[in-house]
Amino acid sequence: MLLFRYAIFENYLRTMKEYFYEVHLSWKEKRSGLLRSPGLAELETFSPETPVSEEKKRWTPEQLLAGSLSSCFMKAFLDSAEAAGLKIVGYRSQCFIKMEQSKDAYHPVAILLQPTITLSDEMSRKTATDCITEAESFFCMSKILRIPLDIHPQVEYMHSKRSVYKNS
Repeated sequence: MLLFRYAIFENYLRTMKEYFYEVHLSWKEKRSGLLRSPGLAELETFSPETPVSEEKKRWTPEQLLAGSLSSCFMKAFLDSAEAAGLKIVGYRSQCFIKMEQSKDAYHPVAILLQPTITLSDEMSRKTATDCITEAESFFCMSKILRIPLDIHPQVEYMHSKRSVYKNS
């Protein structure tokens, strides 16, 4: 039995593909830098001394983290929805990162992700709920964080007049 399991695992390893992401960061001035990745537009980042900053034109590492988490969860949900044949009218989300000061530094202590899924009708709610649950289990970013992460999804429905009906 053990040899059979090993053969299945060995076959899985042979078919597994690897992907690598390349990102370059170069210091620009003061506390700012430029992120680059082949084929993409560069992105200016800024690391303020305190979370509340007058600098609003550049992305902070915390905002980039929130964006990464939002994007990763959306991918997990859309993959699950596609496999289930769920028809989605819209998807949007908000992500909040709570920072607290300890000694002289600020640290993230909690993350709240609030995806909103818009469906064409209420009949798909059960499938959407199952897809959300599955996305939470396959959400790879949550497995590498040491910060508590809460996901509070909301489901909306489109009426025939294209208005939105919210039902959490």
